Amino acid sequence: MVYVGKQRTWHAVRQDEINQLLFKEAKQGKWMLRLKGSDPFIFGRGGKEIATLAAEQVPFQVMPYVTEASGCASYAGIPLTYRDYSQSCKFVTGQLKGGELDLNWASFVQTRQTVVVYMGLAGLPMLSQQLQAHGMAADMPAALIQQGTTGRQRVWVSTIADLPALAERKKACSADLSHYR
Repeated sequence: MVYVGKQRTWHAVRQDEINQLLFKEAKQGKWMLRLKGSDPFIFGRGGKEIATLAAEQVPFQVMPYVTEASGCASYAGIPLTYRDYSQSCKFVTGQLKGGELDLNWASFVQTRQTVVVYMGLAGLPMLSQQLQAHGMAADMPAALIQQGTTGRQRVWVSTIADLPALAERKKACSADLSHYR
């Protein structure tokens, strides 16, 4: 077993090294099982890993499972779509690039739409401000979910305007908010 886990600012093994490890072991005829947490094909590196294997003509199989967004929301009792309120759902990365979020903000401020933000804790103040600046009501309901789908899942409900302050209050009370999505 080789641990290759990642957190927002720390990676046990760089992604290109993971790709090469998969390739190297497969070429030696070894069977491998790559377990990935979170969503490997939604803002994840699963595509890079299978692209490396496909380019080297290494056979592989992907076993799908319930997406993190659906699992966390279901476990929290928050429908991503609900006939009376939301007919669509949009996924967006909240991962900062160069300290900025370069997003099509207007596309996230649509009526009857749920927005799911992955990796959004560091950019939460900017996310909240930009959504409001582009027309989202300050009192739009919003939730933070930590350690989703586990027995330790925690859910905090607030508004889009108050979400950054809520996250700061919870950070002061919690040793680790790195699992927020």
